[in-house]
This record gives sequence, structure tokens and C-alpha cells, in this order.
Amino acid sequence: MKLRKLTRELERLNERHMKKLYPTDLKSLPPRTEHQSPVQCNWLEYMNRQESKDGYTRLSDELQAFELYMSEIRQEKEAVRKVIGEIEEMLKPIGGDSNRRPILVGSRYTGMETRNSNVDLMLPMEDPDGLPTSVRGPSVTRPKITAIQMGILVQSARLLRATGTFSSVTVKKEHVPFVSAVHSATGRNSRIYCGLKPHSSMEYVLGYKAEFPTLRSLYLALRMVLETRGMFGMENRTIDAYGLTMMIVAALKLGEGKFGRSDLAKQFLHVLRFYKDLDLLRYGISVEPPALFRKRAHARAHGTEPLPHVRGQKSIAKRSIARGDKMLCLQDPADFMNDLGMSSFDMPKVKGVFAKVYDDILEKAEAWDGEAQAGKELVSDAKAGPDVEAAESERPSLLRYALGSNYDHLEVLRDKALFECS
Repeated sequence: MKLRKLTRELERLNERHMKKLYPTDLKSLPPRTEHQSPVQCNWLEYMNRQESKDGYTRLSDELQAFELYMSEIRQEKEAVRKVIGEIEEMLKPIGGDSNRRPILVGSRYTGMETRNSNVDLMLPMEDPDGLPTSVRGPSVTRPKITAIQMGILVQSARLLRATGTFSSVTVKKEHVPFVSAVHSATGRNSRIYCGLKPHSSMEYVLGYKAEFPTLRSLYLALRMVLETRGMFGMENRTIDAYGLTMMIVAALKLGEGKFGRSDLAKQFLHVLRFYKDLDLLRYGISVEPPALFRKRAHARAHGTEPLPHVRGQKSIAKRSIARGDKMLCLQDPADFMNDLGMSSFDMPKVKGVFAKVYDDILEKAEAWDGEAQAGKELVSDAKAGPDVEAAESERPSLLRYALGSNYDHLEVLRDKALFECS
């Protein structure tokens, strides 16, 4: 009884702590409600007009079309370059004689960006103790460094405000502090960090993209499954972008041999099935090397473990057990002592969504061969008006339940880019 009471109290403390560390700065798509505008399946406009030979081929075609829909066109890329160029020009006084320029980081560096992704930049700084960034030294969060970081960020915010080019310029004093701003002309959210060097996690993402050519397609679809339901990101008590990427990589590695390297449909269904069936109470997940490990067995183990990844699993297992089956335990390949599931307070809800999406897609994919031509059992795109209803009924969407939502905000961003950069 006391243990359950302590566990509940720990969950409440963790929740308050995470809200303090990660307040909302990126707005997720609004959760669906009964009174929202009609569900849109805009990616169908990017479909190959040839008839898919079976349900699984159709699913792959739709996932590829969704990736195209969520990718930037030329004018949007030009708008991003415009934002980066203006920030670089404004922050020149900070670089001084060293001519330090902001470095592109985040999803736009790894190629995992969406049409509305932030423009993330990092101002490089030198270690105040003269330590080279190539060696492991004292903590990069030691007070001397954080004080310098905050000084640079405050100065950056002051320079951005002075021009009037950016609005909503604020310094976010979080676990990893940054400047948040909105580029007024293009509507692009921008974030400016300051650090000794970019985080190694970005290089891991690049490596996994080379290993799994379908990674970006899977990530964009699964992210939007969660985001359209208000269930993506630390501010929504679930997994963030890097964590979701590692979830996908782990599932693919552990499912090796069950699907082809480019079999997008079966990989998508495998990831959904893997996490809907995962026992959060019993197992933790390791990405490198790929494995499921028993949390209680690791937590009870004694003695010195020579393997770094096993030492990390023991550490995160002990912390994860106290949280029961509420959170994911996912070992970060870039830092074995880091649990990427620490923010996932609502992981059971994520499992539930994945289960419903999996069942819905599987039923429709299996029904495709016999019923798609007649339009039975499948729901067509609801965005089109009556004048094209017949044409749309010939293009039923297997992903309507998974990804159908109101995407008007993306079109607004695109319109701004077309106006500014055409």
C-alpha cells in the first residue's frame, strides 16, 4: 500500500518537473474534435494514378505520398534559407573577430524535417577552461558554461528584437536553454541554441537513415498519427522527435528478417504491432545492440559490469521500475545512461492509438483486393466536394483513420512561402 502511494507521488512530482523543464513551445496539431472541419486526406493528391495491385502495395504508395505531401517545395526551402541568412546577419556582432556563424542543427540537419519544422541553429562557443571539444571533459552543464550560454542567448534575443523581423522573441530557460522566435514574413518558428558542439544524436540519426531507407517515411507517418491526436512531444507527456526515431529504429532492428529493406507497408505495420504489444512493465529496449532486456533482472543484478551498454541498462532499469507500466524504457544509443522514455507519462495511450491504427489499416489492406473497386468497407477522402465525389470514391484511403486531419495550417505556411519567395 505504501509502495503504491509512493509511486503515485513520484509520478506527480515527475509530471510537475517535466512541465517545468519542457513547457510547450512547438504547437502540435490540434486534437481532433467532433466540431472540427472535415477530415482531409491531402496526400492522395500525390498518389500515383496507377491502380495498386494489392492492399500492401496501396499502403506503401500512400505512405510514400504522405512523405511527399509533408516535404517542402522549392519556395518553402527558399523561405528557410531566407530565415537562416537573416539570423546569421543579425548575430554577426556576437561572433566578433572569431567570425563564428550559427550551425544548422535538429531535423533540418538530419533531413527528418516536416513542412512546419523549426529552423534550429546553434551558436558554437569555446570551452572556458580551454578544453578541446573532441575529448570527454567535465560536464557541459557546469555553472561556468551555463552562465556563458545564457549571456550569449540573452544577447541574441536582444539583437533579434531590435530588427522587428522576428516576433515573439523569448529566452527559454529550460534544461537546454534557447531563444524562441517567429519570422514574421514567413511564419517560420526559429530556435537558437548555444553550446560547445552539436549533440552526437544527430550523427546517429544520419547513420540510421543510411541503414534504413524507409526511416523518414515511417517517422513522418507515425509522428503525425500522434500529433493529430495531441499526443506528440514532451509537452504532451509522450515521446519527442529523437525518441520516436529511436523507437522506429529499435523495432526495425528487432524485426530483421520479417520484411524487405524497402517494404514500407510491412515495416509500418510491424512498428505499430511491436509497440502495441510491448509489455512496458517487464521490458526495456536497447537500440545498440538491439535487444529487449528484463528491467527487474537488470535492476537486481550485482557486481561490476564491464560492458557500457549493460551498465546503462541497469541504471535506467532501476529508475524505470518505479514508474510501472506508464512509461517507455528506451536506452539512448548516443548515451547509454539516458532513458529516452523519461518524458512518456502517457505511453499506454500511445499503445492504444497504435493498436487502433494497426487494426484499422490491416482490415482495410486485407479487404482491398476484393472490395476496393466497388468502394465497399473503405472510406474515401472527405475533403472533396460533391463535384468530385465520384472520382474520389475510386481512391479510397487506407490511412484516413491514421492520418486524416485538418492540414490547413500547413497550407497557410506554404502560401506565405509562395508569396515571399516566388
